[in-house]
Amino acid sequence: MSEHKVSQHILDKKRQNRRQIIWSVALAVMIVLGMTYYDLKIRDYTKQQAVVKIAYHYVSSDDDVVHLPDDYTSLTIWQGTLTPQPDGSVSIEGAAVTPVTFPQRQVDLSLGLAALPASAEPALVKAIGDAFKKWEAKNSLVMDATLDTSALDDVAVTTLDDLISKLHYEYSEQYRYTLAFDPLDQNDMLVKADKDALANLMKKIIGLTIRVTADNASDAIAAADTLGYRFSVIVPAGSDLDTFANEAAAKAKHFTHFIRDVTPPPAP
Repeated sequence: MSEHKVSQHILDKKRQNRRQIIWSVALAVMIVLGMTYYDLKIRDYTKQQAVVKIAYHYVSSDDDVVHLPDDYTSLTIWQGTLTPQPDGSVSIEGAAVTPVTFPQRQVDLSLGLAALPASAEPALVKAIGDAFKKWEAKNSLVMDATLDTSALDDVAVTTLDDLISKLHYEYSEQYRYTLAFDPLDQNDMLVKADKDALANLMKKIIGLTIRVTADNASDAIAAADTLGYRFSVIVPAGSDLDTFANEAAAKAKHFTHFIRDVTPPPAP
């Protein structure tokens, strides 16, 4: 091979390598941009698949911590009821579980909403964010918050939708949200909500949660399923999950998983 051909071959090889590098870099940039867009946009959570039907645990007081099983299941932890005040501030009513470190366990927070006046919306957003930060300061893995809407019978779903949107914006989609409601209460804001307004809200959260007893489980699970959105079920401590699982399997297409309350039932 002549010297000219050798030089030309080397030059062609360099050009080919440069093209491959450019294409590789471009592909990597496209992947990163795509993942960033997915993370930052308001996700439509209604398209997520149902999770495995296992039991997590609900903790409502510091005393309950000792009743937790020695495993790595996720925890839902009560943090009190957020109560707006006339001056636009928010107070926390009811004893909240003290933030501690739960190694290798996901911690989800549960907060009640007493009311949703527009004047208190900034304070509510901050209070919810502060709850996340207190647990994160203890090196706990915090991802979700359950907001109990059962006291909001007279509040429009669009008002709650606005709060969820503000939370997503303020915390850059860092956290996800679930709504607790009473499917047997015909005045519950989610039960009586306009279908289109509810559909818009459900795109911004990961699902619903209901609390049942042995007496109302069948009716409550069936009623929750009629809304058409994925939901979890909080069951009493010591419950036979097989019994509730049979109810869920027979009554619900949108049931996802159980959350077992660890508070011992009152002595007879």
